[in-house]
Amino acid sequence: MNFRNMKRDGNETTSFKVIIQESKKNILWILGGVLFLIIGIVVLNFAVKSIQTFIKEHSYPSTTALVESHEVVKGVDEYNFSYTIYGEYYYHDKVVGLPKNLDEGSEFQIRYNPDNPDEYTFNLGKFPWVFLVLGLLFLLVGVFIVFRNITFLKKKIKWDMQDEDDSSGVDSFLSEEEFSHIEVLSEDNSSHR
Repeated sequence: MNFRNMKRDGNETTSFKVIIQESKKNILWILGGVLFLIIGIVVLNFAVKSIQTFIKEHSYPSTTALVESHEVVKGVDEYNFSYTIYGEYYYHDKVVGLPKNLDEGSEFQIRYNPDNPDEYTFNLGKFPWVFLVLGLLFLLVGVFIVFRNITFLKKKIKWDMQDEDDSSGVDSFLSEEEFSHIEVLSEDNSSHR
């Protein structure tokens, strides 16, 4: 059977078009699965970067910082604080996000980048499990949807091709002339008995 063109009831149709028309739902599911894959990859990428930052910041050495001033500007607590690393003085102003119970003269722990002590963190946060799990979940669901529907589509193509081959029964193996010749022979055999 020629895959590109097949005859059905005397009309030539393109089998690929027929399969596409009959399998629109599968194609939409495949596109949805690809969307899930893309979302999963983006979220996993974010999770990997967050994990790298988390590990890096947790490896930083810690030191004590001193609050030099504290003021509330438009309902937001702003702090000026300083710390000393190997005799070097570092000062940061208008920092937000420190605990609200810190007043001028209070001390708190920070972690600093040993390669660049001016770079610091005081809020280490938690391990980004949520992004890791969500990314993996989207990725696995996307792979499942795409794989399942592509497999189904391949089977459908195979079934459609077999149906085309099998739909005419003996006619698909014999021409009309050969088939009528067999009918005549079988009638002659039955009349001789």
